[in-house]
Amino acid sequence: MGILMRAEAFKHKGRALPARSWVYPLLILLVWLASRWWALSRGAVCFQASGIFYGCQVLDLGLLKNNLIESIFYLHCQPPLFNILLGLGLKLFGSGFIFGFQVLYLLFGLALGQSLFQVLARLRIPPGLAFLLTIVFLLSPGCVLFENYLFYTYPITLLLILSALGLHRLVIRKDFASGLIFFSLLAALVLIRNVFHLAWFLLVLILVLFFSRVPRRRVLAAAFLPLLLLCSLYLKNLLVFGYPAASTSLGMSLYHVAAGHISETDRQELAGKFSPEDAVLVRLPPEPTMKPFRAYKDKIRLPEHLDIPVLADPDKADGNLNGNYVGYLAVGKRLTRISLRLIGHRPAAYLKSLGRAWLSYFQPAHSYFKDQFEEGVFLVPGSPSTWYHIYDDLLLGRDLEFPGCPWFGGPGQARLPLVILLPLLFGYGVWASFRRQRHYDPAEKLVILYVCACIANVSLVANLFSMGENMRHRFVLEPFFLLLLGLLLRDLGALMRRKGR
Repeated sequence: MGILMRAEAFKHKGRALPARSWVYPLLILLVWLASRWWALSRGAVCFQASGIFYGCQVLDLGLLKNNLIESIFYLHCQPPLFNILLGLGLKLFGSGFIFGFQVLYLLFGLALGQSLFQVLARLRIPPGLAFLLTIVFLLSPGCVLFENYLFYTYPITLLLILSALGLHRLVIRKDFASGLIFFSLLAALVLIRNVFHLAWFLLVLILVLFFSRVPRRRVLAAAFLPLLLLCSLYLKNLLVFGYPAASTSLGMSLYHVAAGHISETDRQELAGKFSPEDAVLVRLPPEPTMKPFRAYKDKIRLPEHLDIPVLADPDKADGNLNGNYVGYLAVGKRLTRISLRLIGHRPAAYLKSLGRAWLSYFQPAHSYFKDQFEEGVFLVPGSPSTWYHIYDDLLLGRDLEFPGCPWFGGPGQARLPLVILLPLLFGYGVWASFRRQRHYDPAEKLVILYVCACIANVSLVANLFSMGENMRHRFVLEPFFLLLLGLLLRDLGALMRRKGR
């Protein structure tokens, strides 16, 4: 899966890719270099690494540098891969780690653009259209900003598009190496973000087993080691923490969704329906971020002896929250149980939270950085008043206002083109992946089905269990939506040509 495509690596019905298939990848490289050089040279964007300090899911820097293996073993609040990346980066880059990560994320962006174009080309999107869609993504404010934001959002976006490329390669080549690459990419997604789960890995495995012509024994052999790694992580967390998952942070985000639209008075009354231990947590106001542990200190029974550094202190050395503190494990378990009961008692409040989550989902990805725009921390190429507003107004349109709809918990906004276009593209992808069409080969149909499965998984999990940052969750899917848009435009063009004959 290099930058330049080899004609012999992909054929469709006997037709190889154009001999000059290097032209568009070269143009993408030049556009990416010019845009990033322009942004950096003008000071229009700066790399934000503050998350490595204040992010509660990020381990203490001292532990990442000096006690990485033990800290990763006892990590429970998040899957371990992002912290492993940070720890290795701190060891490799030393005091220049911020610049090192900036270079690394720039390379992620370069790889993302080339990989997106390759997937579009392998699905026989016309080269000019594939190039245009790739450039639209690479120059979007969201892409520029997340490329300069030290968080797991951008690596996930790259892993997703690489996995689609890997799946197509597997279906075409049908060899063990391609299968191992694909399932390793799937495992990496599970190991970096809890929106991807072991059950999702197994679902994709089933899709490949039953919807591809790759020998099933070869598929199972290729998936064995990545699956074994994931099962080992889940088993370790079950044995060590009594929690059979890659992350234990579900309870806190779910409580914010379940109780976010229950009034203070109503919540105090509902507390009487819970046990005394749980009632004290129900009385605490829901917040979108993790509370300092002092809010729970007298309400949670903790182990008597804590001699493991990564679990022992509710605060990191710099004073920021340590989300991996053992006390949060007990809080998360209880809040999960409480949240499910609250949803049963007040389903209408939960539906309002879902409405608010979906409104956030249909906001532009760069609106996640709204506060940073206002504070001048982040800028996009040129200035917020030029490229940012050109992209915002011309491509994404104006906000659709919901002035007082009770099912959205009050006034809200969503981008009308996104509300219309994204479900349309998803529906078209599902229809295309199952419809009998001669101009779709099995590899294309399976990749489209995989893309739709990823969109459904991320969208449902993010919007059912979190509220407030849903546009950030959707950003990782933007290359996939552009892929579906390319397919739709390609098929519309083919339909118009047939009718014109």
